[in-house]
Amino acid sequence: MDVSAHVRSKVLQIRHYVQGQNAVPLSWQHKVLEGAVERFEDKSLLVRKNSIALIKAFLEHNPFSAKLSLAELRRQYGTEDKCCRKFATRWSSRTRRSRKLNSKGNEVNFLKDSIRFAEIISDAVPMLQDIVMSKSQTAVYEAPVTLPVWDQGNQKWSAA
Repeated sequence: MDVSAHVRSKVLQIRHYVQGQNAVPLSWQHKVLEGAVERFEDKSLLVRKNSIALIKAFLEHNPFSAKLSLAELRRQYGTEDKCCRKFATRWSSRTRRSRKLNSKGNEVNFLKDSIRFAEIISDAVPMLQDIVMSKSQTAVYEAPVTLPVWDQGNQKWSAA
């Protein structure tokens, strides 16, 4: 992380432009999106504003799915993964069938990436809501945002 807020802000602006051009490779999308979510904690208003704009660009140019229903994606992933494993045990030696196996494997990987994208966005929404719904303008403009943490055992959000 750079010391200068201007540099951090400019990096987010450039990433926003690149995402708007659909030029971010799928393999980098999660890392860039996670970096934007991390910038919610930044002490600079301009950096937080540009991180929100970048996340908006990711949602507008979402390569994975029009809807981000995490439960539905997980269900579909489980079904496809089971099917892919079944194909792998049956037809691993046959060349013609292995093309079908590759196709199924690609579908499974795509669903896995879709789930990760939806998880990142789901984690970002409460943070964004805290920023937008804050009654104190100084909390929005000057103070770093406190990030909630998903407690897997209790299945609820808790303070960090």
